[in-house]
Amino acid sequence: MDFPDSQLVQEALERIETVVAVDIFASDSVLQADIVLPAATTTEIDGSFTNLEGRISPIRKSVTPPGTARPDWMIALDLIQYLAPNSGPTTFKELCEEISIVSGIHKDLDFSKVEQIDQEGVILSRGFNKTQPSSVKIPKQKTNSFRLVVTRSMYDKGVLSAHSAALKGLAPGSQIKANPEDMEKLGITSESTVRLIGSKGEIRTRLTPDPETTRGTIHALWNQEGPDIRKLIDSSLPVNDLKIEKT
Repeated sequence: MDFPDSQLVQEALERIETVVAVDIFASDSVLQADIVLPAATTTEIDGSFTNLEGRISPIRKSVTPPGTARPDWMIALDLIQYLAPNSGPTTFKELCEEISIVSGIHKDLDFSKVEQIDQEGVILSRGFNKTQPSSVKIPKQKTNSFRLVVTRSMYDKGVLSAHSAALKGLAPGSQIKANPEDMEKLGITSESTVRLIGSKGEIRTRLTPDPETTRGTIHALWNQEGPDIRKLIDSSLPVNDLKIEKT
């Protein structure tokens, strides 16, 4: 599950009576579901998608979905009729009409004409409503603690990449870096095994000395093979500070 606070996700799943998964792969979250509804992926359906730029582009089916996989809009309509009959759209046309009503960016858009758009798509002139994030007070870093900085690599062990023979070997793997001066002060080398301890969990790992890493911080790549960085993240905190202990 590619969510920063893995403990929070696990606790939520355990409190849910019935978990329904709609997915194109047997991911970690699917394995925890009570009911699995296989969905068709992008190349297996006709339709459209709208990106963050506000560009709407057509999707054209090129292969047949495997097994009982179906477009997610079909699954959604069936769920509506099963859980709340007569309370929502029942056909693709009605679904498109509802989207054009409830989605400001798609207001009055004629979805029947989407298939006439060329592959480059068109940018909807209305655009998205922009909101300013609320300000967050960042607490002062405690003495002898290290602030966790997590960034993404272009390739990781995400579901789509992991199922691609061409992409899965491109992920760089776990890289947990610290400034060499911090490591020397702690008496740690690249061969030392250390405990990184957060507010909700800990991991055991080796640190890679990196002079580009800011002193007082630990830098890690997200969602890579190796120690599970999610154990160090508490999503209720504005920042996550760690303790480092030699084992």
